[in-house]
Amino acid sequence: MKSRGRVASYIAKGFARTKVNARQIYDLYYHATLAIGNHYLSLTKGVDFHSEKEMEFPPEVGLWHERTSRRTFEQALRYVPSKRERGFFDFGSGKGHALILAAQHPFKRIGGVELSPRLHAICRQNLKRHGLNSIELFHCNAKALERELDDYDLFFLFNPFPADVLSDVAHNLIASVGREHRQITIIYQNPMFHNELGKAGFKCYRVLNEGHMDRTRRVNLYTYA
Repeated sequence: MKSRGRVASYIAKGFARTKVNARQIYDLYYHATLAIGNHYLSLTKGVDFHSEKEMEFPPEVGLWHERTSRRTFEQALRYVPSKRERGFFDFGSGKGHALILAAQHPFKRIGGVELSPRLHAICRQNLKRHGLNSIELFHCNAKALERELDDYDLFFLFNPFPADVLSDVAHNLIASVGREHRQITIIYQNPMFHNELGKAGFKCYRVLNEGHMDRTRRVNLYTYA
C-alpha cells in the first residue's frame, strides 16, 4: 500500500511539474509574440505599442501598460450588441491601441483617459498617424471623470488600476447613469479586481477564457442599467 502511495505521489508531482513547465513555455511564447507584434507595428505602421512596466506614478494610483491583443479585443466585442449606437471609452488608454481597434467599428463616439503624461503623448502621436483626430482624450486620474462619462455607454479596461481606484470609477459610472439613464457595459480584461464591480452593483453576464493559462486573456463583461 505504501509503494502504491509513493507511485501516486510521484505521478502527481510529475503532473504538477508538467503544468508549471507548460505555463513557463506559454509565458515565453506570449512575450515573444507580443514583442514581435509590437516591432511589426512599429516598423510597418510607425506606431509605438511597446509595454511599459515602469510608470511615473505609484502602484496605488495605476498599474503598468500592456497592449491588448486584437484577437482578445474582437472576441469581447462579439458579445456587445448595437455598436453603431454606442459610445466607446477606454479607461487607461495607454498608447492608444484599443482606441485604434475601436475606430474600426461603427461606434458613434470614442474616448479614453490616461494618467501617464508620457503614454498620453505617445497615444496622441499614434492616433495622429492613423488619421484619428476625432477621438476624445483625457489626461488625468480616471476617478476624476464624472460628467465626461455621460456620453459613453461601453467602457473598456485592461486591468489599468488597483481596487480602490476601480471602486471609485465604478461609483462614478453609476452616478452617470443616474444623470443620463442608459444601460452601460464594461469589458474588463484581466479582471484582477472584479469583486469591486460586483460590490458596486454591476452584473457579470459573460466570462471569456476563464481557464486560459494566460490570465491577461481572461475577460469579464458586465452590465448596469
